[in-house]
Amino acid sequence: MKINPISENKSITPNFQKGLTKSFVLKAKELDCEKAKKILKQKGIKSINLGGYQSIAASCLATAEIIKSFGFSIPKNFSYKSIPENYVDGNYTYPDDIVCINSRFTRFRDLLAQDDFETYRKGSPITKHFLATYIHEFMHAAHFKHLAVKYSYDEFINICNELKQYAPAEELLNPKVTKPTWKNWEVKDWNGSILGDYAGKDLIEFFAENASFEIARILEKNPLGENRGKNLFFNPKRTQKLSLSFLEEKKDNFWTRMFNKKEDDRIAFLRAIWDGDLDTIFSEKYSKYIRKSESIQ
Repeated sequence: MKINPISENKSITPNFQKGLTKSFVLKAKELDCEKAKKILKQKGIKSINLGGYQSIAASCLATAEIIKSFGFSIPKNFSYKSIPENYVDGNYTYPDDIVCINSRFTRFRDLLAQDDFETYRKGSPITKHFLATYIHEFMHAAHFKHLAVKYSYDEFINICNELKQYAPAEELLNPKVTKPTWKNWEVKDWNGSILGDYAGKDLIEFFAENASFEIARILEKNPLGENRGKNLFFNPKRTQKLSLSFLEEKKDNFWTRMFNKKEDDRIAFLRAIWDGDLDTIFSEKYSKYIRKSESIQ
């Protein structure tokens, strides 16, 4: 696959809003798809269709490395194929356990086109990371596989159906900002929701967007393609175990600093979604944070 020459894109630097680095693009250009398949199979993805594109191979491999570094499960199958709904960028299905990226969109065949899409698309998270679609779908896989291990199949299906019937309340989608601006962010690019419009669809999407948002922030400090180690694209600079705020509370928490609301409520609510804890989600304490999903009303 041909990737636009680096010389034409000298502005590519590690930053929070995009994440695409020169070193990542260079490694992607050198990555053989068959080699990528071999590495991915070693990591646990057994059935792989990369469409023969280096950008698909690099994005899939980098995302698998990122998700595994957080200790989450990755899907057993990945495919770059046509999805009937042409407005869908990607999806995850269970029990097929497959992440798909929609081949009807040629933008995923070129890293720079993919980067531009994630940066400027409407309704997307403010992170605008070039791997946003991949990370989102892989986090769905991590969530569903966590629930499938935790519960019997019938319980698992019931929990997923319940999570799809409810959406987060406006307070969670648009928390009150305590500061008008923040480092490396442009308020003009903010679409009104800290997570993006899609996070309001239902609790499953809300979880995936929350997790993707935090992962993208962590990638700000760990630029892709620049470190050496066991992974080809992602090797955290720090030695401590990577974690998300709702699984391991941190002293310096982004949400506590940025929003005028109780952080422990958000953490407990997200942890309940992650664990499929319907008793907590529907308890009197947290009932103010949910509403019926518009898609089923």
